[in-house]
Amino acid sequence: MNTRIKTIERKIEGIAIYQRETDGYVNATQICKAHLEITGERKDTSNWLQTKMAQSAINKLSLVTGIPVTELIEVKQGGKYQGTWIHPRLAVRFTMWVNDDFSLFVEDWIHS
Repeated sequence: MNTRIKTIERKIEGIAIYQRETDGYVNATQICKAHLEITGERKDTSNWLQTKMAQSAINKLSLVTGIPVTELIEVKQGGKYQGTWIHPRLAVRFTMWVNDDFSLFVEDWIHS
């Protein structure tokens, strides 16, 4: 079954970052790639996911929203929309870890 994902193309300093229209999930992998391209510094979603801060935020968000932990982070393999997709409320925290300046963009996306 081929289901098309509807996305909104966002930009950080001219670099495309996708956000899903249906649920607001943000492509965290693209945020890391934008950070690398702009600063030359590598950040990886798997490193953030291993932090105590991330684990705490994920568990608390699951409790508050009723969304299972396993559904707050989604990894898509291959294709145009590959990468790690994260719940919009986690996206702000994640982006602050990647690059605090980027988090201002993501906050605007989440609240628009």
